[in-house]
Amino acid sequence: MTDAIKGAQSALEYMMTYGWALIIIAVVIGILYLMGIFNPTASVSATVSGFSNLGQVSAVCYSNGVLRISFGNSGSQLIEITTVSVSVQNATTVVVNTNSTVNSEPFIPVSGAYVFSVPGVCPAAKSHYSLSVTVYYSKPEAQFPGPFTSYGTITGSSSSTQYPAYVLDINNFANPVWSWCSGCAPGGEWYLQGGKSYMNATQSISGTNNTYTIIMWVQSAYFNYSSYYPQPPNSSSYILNSIGIFSFEGYDTMGVGGGVGGPHQNYLFMHRCSSADTPISIQTSSFFGGKWTFVAVSVKAPNYYAQIDGSSSTATNSNSYTGGPNVRIGDEFQQCAEGPFIGYISNVQLYSVSLSPAQINQAYMAGILGNPVVTNSSLVAWWPLNGTAHDFSGHGYNGQLVGASFTSDYQAS
Repeated sequence: MTDAIKGAQSALEYMMTYGWALIIIAVVIGILYLMGIFNPTASVSATVSGFSNLGQVSAVCYSNGVLRISFGNSGSQLIEITTVSVSVQNATTVVVNTNSTVNSEPFIPVSGAYVFSVPGVCPAAKSHYSLSVTVYYSKPEAQFPGPFTSYGTITGSSSSTQYPAYVLDINNFANPVWSWCSGCAPGGEWYLQGGKSYMNATQSISGTNNTYTIIMWVQSAYFNYSSYYPQPPNSSSYILNSIGIFSFEGYDTMGVGGGVGGPHQNYLFMHRCSSADTPISIQTSSFFGGKWTFVAVSVKAPNYYAQIDGSSSTATNSNSYTGGPNVRIGDEFQQCAEGPFIGYISNVQLYSVSLSPAQINQAYMAGILGNPVVTNSSLVAWWPLNGTAHDFSGHGYNGQLVGASFTSDYQAS
């Protein structure tokens, strides 16, 4: 009996000792699960330390090598970042970037923040990294402007998400102009012209009733469209038909816009400055949601196919139109009562063929960094806009910026 009691006591002690260990292990596993460690698609935030005399600093490493690091300004004076130097901690310490931004004036206002992208420093998805970062900055409005230096470290695991280092920054709100259109409505009506912020390029598509496909990624800054603009002079009657984000040269401008007022509200449509417009019944709410949006239009007259993110629609229009050998990205040519665009554009692909719905959806699924779905002569121009207006199709249709720039300071989601 005594042996049985001793055996039971030993078993109970064994269970209590190792039972608590099992409970602790289960709790740890639960915490790791909630943190997303076991979720292969989860974005992994970095651990940031150091960076004295700067405001809040946060960072994310993406699997395409881009480190996006946000610096805040919790001081009382303007900060100008001059250089962000990153060293990768591996077998040898290598400075992989000494000027992480193509922005001409990376100023951070008081209580503000600025996102820098440093390409080529992050490892593959879910791989661990350790980075040493040196920030060189000044305070141009201070009595003693500097220069100053701040050091910090960033560690973590790379996210499986991918984003471009830089994107095309369009700001047509810089100089918007109200114009009077006597023929737009009985008695005339005001309409808003853009502020001349765009990328201009030549290409090989021109003529009447062109066959083509345009694919691009857009992040609109319109959260409340009407709040961006004052009323026109001495009148509350005005037109805000659309936002021009791509157009062909020619009297009949083929602008891709998302309607936010007027006759084409909630439509994606091809604007020709006349009743020959082609409205395509497709939901445009995601376009104005402040996130990256896939936009594509495939044309083979009289048939039109359009897609915004995962939604698509078709339309027909037998009216003729004429396009010239130039394109504008971020603005329209004829100011056909279109609202000026404000936001970011990336990965523009122009084809001389009408891509199928399956091919267009393939481009959408490839993401904002996806390669063209067709790489033969049908690919007229490919402007990734990842820090340069260069045409990567091999045809040499390089772009020029007019009132626009490239930036790393954009919303990543």
